[in-house]
Amino acid sequence: MVNATEVINEIEEQRPRIVYLSGKTCTGKTTFAKKLQELGYSIIELDPVVMKSVVVPFGVKPGEGFLTAYRGIGLKEQTQAFTDAAKKEIQEKIKFSRVVVEGAIATSHILKEVFSDNLNDFRFVYLH
Repeated sequence: MVNATEVINEIEEQRPRIVYLSGKTCTGKTTFAKKLQELGYSIIELDPVVMKSVVVPFGVKPGEGFLTAYRGIGLKEQTQAFTDAAKKEIQEKIKFSRVVVEGAIATSHILKEVFSDNLNDFRFVYLH
């Protein structure tokens, strides 16, 4: 196991275009993302993407929206709306800077969908 400073140093040296940052609540994801922002990374928080792509348009409760988006529990069209919106947001920001994507996707098929095509080369960091 390595500590956060070591991972930040590796990212600074390697300069991946995309860093996906995940972990449970209160593990320091936002703090870690802000450190990467100091290195020139733009931050994409996936929670607002869930709100805009699932909760509001489908009229579901936030908890249901997060389960659908991050775990695939719910209607497939809601999960697809999230993956499409997340992918679009990453593709837009990657045009202008390196990005750190902060979220809690807990299902491999959703993670693969979001980070597919030209987004499939990314550094995965899990904080615990």
